[in-house]
Amino acid sequence: MKNIKKAFSLVKLSIVLIITGLLISGVAAGSKLIENGKIHKLINEISELQQAYNSFKLIYEFPPGDLNNAQDFWGTTDILNGDGDRRVEWLTESCNSSLQLQKAELINYNIYPRASPCFDLILKFTCKIYTYHT
Repeated sequence: MKNIKKAFSLVKLSIVLIITGLLISGVAAGSKLIENGKIHKLINEISELQQAYNSFKLIYEFPPGDLNNAQDFWGTTDILNGDGDRRVEWLTESCNSSLQLQKAELINYNIYPRASPCFDLILKFTCKIYTYHT
């Protein structure tokens, strides 16, 4: 009887290694694409917020959250009036800024005054940038 050893040949092993390498590089490239997509989405959201902020300030002459006659203007009490000093105070007016932008139909998010601290943080950041550049 002849002893026959069953094993992978060097060619089969190299093919398996090449396929494994291609799969790993494909997964890495895919995750990089997903990460880039998230970054671009955030950049677009910030740009949209800056445009909404600038439009609100042009139309109403106050930054969103600081409009001192918001309740009379929109005829509702679910919105708070700002103090009209042309600055958005963090504790009192920033939570109202997203609602004023929504009432002005400059954003279409369904945001309630205190439901999205991240949104208000981004808005505060863009307001500061706008304030420093004007």
